[in-house]
Amino acid sequence: MDSMVNALDASLSGPDEVTVIRSLRETAKMGVKEMNDDENHQSEVGMPSQEVTVSKGLNESRTELLQRVQALKKELENWRSKLDTQVKSYKEELGNLRCSLNTEVELLRDEFQELRNTLKLQRELTSTKLSKLDEPLELAFDPKAPLPAAKLAV
Repeated sequence: MDSMVNALDASLSGPDEVTVIRSLRETAKMGVKEMNDDENHQSEVGMPSQEVTVSKGLNESRTELLQRVQALKKELENWRSKLDTQVKSYKEELGNLRCSLNTEVELLRDEFQELRNTLKLQRELTSTKLSKLDEPLELAFDPKAPLPAAKLAV
């Protein structure tokens, strides 16, 4: 608007024209003032529209937050199900390992029992043989009887 007034200033000359320019400037100022007044009035009257805009923005933010929360819940459920699956597989694996370990332990117990029995038997046999060694030998001849004469070679 000022550029139009300046253009008129440059092109017009004379006393009548100065009055016209002043009135144009005043009109322009009044128009700007009226526009500002209208904007202020609209902003006062437009409060509900601003509230609508704000509440609309809040609703959008709320919707976005709800979507994010739901996505996080789904992610958490997926994570839990993966963990449950892993725990289940680990429990099965541990159960299998426990069974095989118990089987091995039973085999070792049986082997140790066999070794224990073998050692007992060997100890008894050894004790028996040692006790027989301690017993006096039965002689085929009478110890009180004279020894047979030995022939001496001269």
